[in-house]
Amino acid sequence: MRRLRVFLSAAVTVCTFLRGIEVSILGLSAASIHETSGQTQTTALSSATSTSLKSHLPRFILENVKEKSAQLLLERALTPRPVDDDEVLDETTEAERCKRYNLRYNGRKTRRRIFYGSLIADDSWATIAISALEHYGMLHSVAFVEGDRTQMRYERKIRFFPESDDLQLLQSGIYGPNTKVTVDYYLNEQEWIQGLARENHQRSVLFKRWRENGMQHDDIGYIADVDEMFTRDFLRAMQICEVKEFDDHNNCKGSIKVESNSAVFEGGPECLTSVRCLRPDLIVGECIEGIGDPTHRPIAPRFPEGRFKPGFMALDEDFGPLWWAVDFRMTQGNSYGKVGSFVAGYHVHNFFPNELALRKKYKTLDILSRMQWKSHWKISKKISNL
Repeated sequence: MRRLRVFLSAAVTVCTFLRGIEVSILGLSAASIHETSGQTQTTALSSATSTSLKSHLPRFILENVKEKSAQLLLERALTPRPVDDDEVLDETTEAERCKRYNLRYNGRKTRRRIFYGSLIADDSWATIAISALEHYGMLHSVAFVEGDRTQMRYERKIRFFPESDDLQLLQSGIYGPNTKVTVDYYLNEQEWIQGLARENHQRSVLFKRWRENGMQHDDIGYIADVDEMFTRDFLRAMQICEVKEFDDHNNCKGSIKVESNSAVFEGGPECLTSVRCLRPDLIVGECIEGIGDPTHRPIAPRFPEGRFKPGFMALDEDFGPLWWAVDFRMTQGNSYGKVGSFVAGYHVHNFFPNELALRKKYKTLDILSRMQWKSHWKISKKISNL
């Protein structure tokens, strides 16, 4: 019964995905290029917003997206519509929403802004569309970072390069009529940057983009993989409820990070697993490196791949260190949501169109991910028949 309730909850969310209502789309982005330099020799290419939607995108979808399910999701994502839950705040509705997650509503009149960040590579369009539909109109901005190598330093072709159809589709308004979407490139040939170290350094580019997008200390940083997402209802709660990780974190020394006890779907929406994923993650801007005030903050010792060494919270009696992008993923937070009641997030894992795409993923990722291949072998066979 528990799994049935969760599946029905997911089905309701999918129904929410498929609502199509009329309104104009802001447009898509045309790319401009600039370079940055630093210790990791990173090059960033960013995209500025344009004003017209390319008429050839529907044809691009038909010619390049072979899965019917992905075509349907993208068709819905491209449908112009208002953000239908962005109405004037109703205190009764918000109080009930907060109560669902054991939070309080204290009369807040404005929603917190959310700045989203994720790595992106060969994610399927079905996965991207699901993310876009769930987040539609909720995010201040969406920042992606794409690398030219995998974790194990296999070369890969840049997919979302300037003026590409993939980039134009990503920036076509699928994340919302007023949501800015950017893609930065991470190019680093240093040999020691591999495995999780490469992933962690690549994510650090997100903070620079958030600063450029105007993130302030009271805004929320949201780091995920494309296939990880909070539910829409939970994100609305995070924007309006009294959340101790945002409002009472004791100068970043107390509980700082919000994470989701997410339901995991493996390979497709019909396969709800017993595994739970404690991602994605939220942290208030005040505690983020480059956003929060560094005055009086201790500098935490870190391992080579970037994560905190033990004891980082005991460095100063009054102030905690500012957190890096790696800390969103590698440091424990406070988990919200309960599978079987009010799920706070989903992980739509390995929603690839065929077995070859799945094999490629596990061949080119780090050794820990490759060890999972054996357990996913039977699932990959099922995917090839979808």
